Amino acid sequence: MNYSTDSECVAALVEKLGKPPLKCIYDEDGHLTSINIAGFRLPQLPSELWSFTHLRKLIISGNPIGTLPPEIAQLPNLWLLNLNRCQLEHLPPELETLHKLKALWLDFNQLSDIHLHFEEFPMLQELLLNSNRLHDFPQAVVKCESLQHLDLGGNELEQISPEIANLRHLEKLNLSENCLSDLPATFAQLTRLHTLYLGKNSFSHIPPALLLLENLQNLSLDRNELQLLPAGVGRLNNLRTLNLSNNRLQALPGEISRLSNIQRLDLRNNNFRKPLSEIEALHSLKAVHLA
Repeated sequence: MNYSTDSECVAALVEKLGKPPLKCIYDEDGHLTSINIAGFRLPQLPSELWSFTHLRKLIISGNPIGTLPPEIAQLPNLWLLNLNRCQLEHLPPELETLHKLKALWLDFNQLSDIHLHFEEFPMLQELLLNSNRLHDFPQAVVKCESLQHLDLGGNELEQISPEIANLRHLEKLNLSENCLSDLPATFAQLTRLHTLYLGKNSFSHIPPALLLLENLQNLSLDRNELQLLPAGVGRLNNLRTLNLSNNRLQALPGEISRLSNIQRLDLRNNNFRKPLSEIEALHSLKAVHLA
């Protein structure tokens, strides 16, 4: 059915759903630009959605749709697409027509591989793939050179592609809760990275490439198997937060005193054998966790 206005179409949608969307935003011309139907538990998406051609934000998380219909291509102006918790096992090629996408959220699905051509998303800045079923690093992602935030936490990755260095604009990266034990040497080329999560992996040592990321401000290496903190950690003097909890550390290097900007330090649940006098020189510390 064709509707004369977006508000008329929303009214039809409300009648079909039995309740109004959580949020609707219109522009000054009466076009719907944002709609939130998260958590409605819909097994399939209502056809009315494809009428909102001016839509910029579409939030449909928490609906067990299983597949995203090809009609998504009828929304070419989307900036943000939230598909968290939708039980998705694959992504349709029609997604590649959304050239204006800046944020694509796909957390808590059942994706085991990503076959999209990410060069079709020249504006994409945020890609969230946390808690899926990825065994291999999604190689296609390295084509998305505009990416600033990448979340691959909660998967089953054993290696990171050396080509991750192509993501030269990356600022925030989550690789926690995987099966990683090392990082490629090219990782050091991610010079804009300021936040890195590597917790709950299998690191027994700190990868040398990590110690070259001198713009890092937030680093989490908790729940690994670290026994030694190398002297090179002193190079990371822009760190504000450092989480080394739940490892096997027995001592700290004297060079840790060079972390002149550190504000939060978590050292809980390690194997320290003597008082940690090294942290007394960290005058910027606001919070330290030892017990």
